[in-house]
Amino acid sequence: MKRFVFLTVMISLLVGTFGFSQDARLFMGDRARLQDDIQSFVGYVPDAIVVKFDPSVVKGFNKTLFSLGKTGNKAIDAVNQKYGANVLEEMFPNANAKSYNGRQIELNGYVRIKFAAQRNDIEKVASEYG
Repeated sequence: MKRFVFLTVMISLLVGTFGFSQDARLFMGDRARLQDDIQSFVGYVPDAIVVKFDPSVVKGFNKTLFSLGKTGNKAIDAVNQKYGANVLEEMFPNANAKSYNGRQIELNGYVRIKFAAQRNDIEKVASEYG
């Protein structure tokens, strides 16, 4: 009887181990496939950037000029013209400031800037706004 219980336990452990190793291999296989999908997706949009402006600066923007690639702020408009910005879009136009853990969170400073053509120097362009 002891031998039967011992063999049953050993077979159960052996079968369970194979089952777990199969799941791990399948998971790793799916993970590898997912990794390929992520690598093909990661990157940037070559003709647009998102810039976070200080909310006090955004209050001075003339939003009717956004469709022309302008803000009404001379310094920002000069950079826009230099790099060929043709459309600006406020990312969160109706966002209200909220407090979280004592910090003020504001989303109304995010602006998407689209350019007339794809740019190879998009990182340089983004740094000009920084």
